[in-house]
Amino acid sequence: MSTGAHDMQLVADLSDADRRVVPAFGIHPWAAHTVSLAHEQTYADLFGDAQDDATSTIAHLPARVPLADALAQQRALLQQYPDALVGEVGLDRSFRLPAPQGSPTRFSSLQTPIEHQLAVLRAQINVAKELARSVSMHSVRAAGHTLELLDEVYAADGPHPSTSALRADKDIVLHSCTLSPESIRQVQRKHRQVYVSFSTTINARQRALDAQIAAADPARILSESDTSSDFAAHTRAATARIAHVWHVDEATAAARLAANFSKFHSNDCI
Repeated sequence: MSTGAHDMQLVADLSDADRRVVPAFGIHPWAAHTVSLAHEQTYADLFGDAQDDATSTIAHLPARVPLADALAQQRALLQQYPDALVGEVGLDRSFRLPAPQGSPTRFSSLQTPIEHQLAVLRAQINVAKELARSVSMHSVRAAGHTLELLDEVYAADGPHPSTSALRADKDIVLHSCTLSPESIRQVQRKHRQVYVSFSTTINARQRALDAQIAAADPARILSESDTSSDFAAHTRAATARIAHVWHVDEATAAARLAANFSKFHSNDCI
């Protein structure tokens, strides 16, 4: 999965080099600040009057890319790769921009406003609808906004003109899902197009992981690595955790999860 306009082509190149790779093209919330909603918008327009470490951070940021240009690149790549997904996209209310190299702290005080993140996310979901692609969505400390957005996405007429309702067979996966077990039940009961995915790298930090797995619809759950290395080992670890909760052997769990991904990837309606 790409993280922004700067690495979408790298994902395409990786897929060309190894056809086992299913590419996904999207602007991650950690990179949403690099996208401007209108031409010539500056970082000052996004973050307001910055001071101290924030001023230094802004000075080291790359030039902003107009959203229309980023979406044109995303759309072109999705059309070039018919099996590609939209991702990774989403919302994150905890992320702060990294501080420049040599700073005394790892992260600055800057956080991308949630309203900006929502605008970038809605635009990409609209591309997914247009091209009939499923979506991988990141959501951290944004449960309320996420649930409201899903209601909007799957409503007959959303309140935002840029976001028409997705067709009933277009799916969104909440990856490394951090929603509470009750929220998982609620959202999957309400929206049959919503999947949840779990990783041990992220979700094992939560005491509620087993309860989250148990709360998820067995036909709409996936396992993942959510890491930059040892993909197979980490995915197997997540699969083993799901197998434990399901009280089945790992091979049985793996077969079920593979079938789930095939449905999600092919956009088949459950």
